[in-house]
Amino acid sequence: MTVNPARKVLLEASGITKVFGTGAGQVMPLKGVDLKLYSGELTLLMGPSGSGKTTLLSILGCILSPTDGELTVAGQSTLGADAERLADIRRNHVGFVFQSYNLFPTMTARENVMLALDVRSKAVPDPNADALRALEAVGLSHRAHAYPAKLSGGEKQRVAIARALAGSPAVILADEPTAALDAENGRTVMALLSEVAKDTSRAVLAVTHDHRTLPYADRIILIDDGRIESDERPDKSDNGGGTTQVHISAGHLNGGNSGGNGTSESKASNGNGSAGSASAANNAAAAKPAANNAQAKPASTNGNTTTKPNNRNRATGRRRKKVKHHV
Repeated sequence: MTVNPARKVLLEASGITKVFGTGAGQVMPLKGVDLKLYSGELTLLMGPSGSGKTTLLSILGCILSPTDGELTVAGQSTLGADAERLADIRRNHVGFVFQSYNLFPTMTARENVMLALDVRSKAVPDPNADALRALEAVGLSHRAHAYPAKLSGGEKQRVAIARALAGSPAVILADEPTAALDAENGRTVMALLSEVAKDTSRAVLAVTHDHRTLPYADRIILIDDGRIESDERPDKSDNGGGTTQVHISAGHLNGGNSGGNGTSESKASNGNGSAGSASAANNAAAAKPAANNAQAKPASTNGNTTTKPNNRNRATGRRRKKVKHHV
């Protein structure tokens, strides 16, 4: 993987492992993860359910401590850090975008953004002006005084992005940012994150299952069973028709069961995020035996023969009566 030398490493994880529980109930969702996030890039972290994505995101965001390994965020190491130190790094250097928005319903869009500024350690001369600038950056300055109940799903997510941007953190972490959105709003949010990632003082990482996000990625990392499987930069070159092709294992989009040839191809033209996926599931509609229409065989008991024909007449759909013939 070739990296632009002008891009800085804003987050580095080395040998990250995480263990939950002890004895027979012990679970190890991360098994030695090495990862760097570079400035000016939108990175997608993909993988099937249970692959360790959420645990890794929580550690990168200083919400959880790794069992082993070292994390450095904006030059600040978490090695040996207690909960208070982790919280301090998180407040000053990390912005979060959640799947469910997590906006306070009794606060306006502007007040929700200002809240993020309040918890940051560094003083902000004019929090109101900073909040309005963040909302303007996501195209919502005209909705600054609206409450979440009056905002659409796409607008709520854009407020959440503005909140993550408030205070200019070095790293933006997004957890399934398009999962609760329709196709149009999903494209709008991904285009916005892609634009946010162009800032050379910031790195953006999004955890996602959504194949519509692939055309917006500068880099795609696949994780499975607690280990990084691949780390690639998709070819975004124009092939004459304005089309970008991204090839990715289907197992990382549908929970690990690839079927067929194990490849899903996503093609986006002009950022519309349309995709086609090849799967063996399409061949699962095999003809079912007409067991319900099979005629019952006659049974003979003590000289009496009882015939049990199909209870439903095929032509009329009416139920037939049982007829007994005595010999």
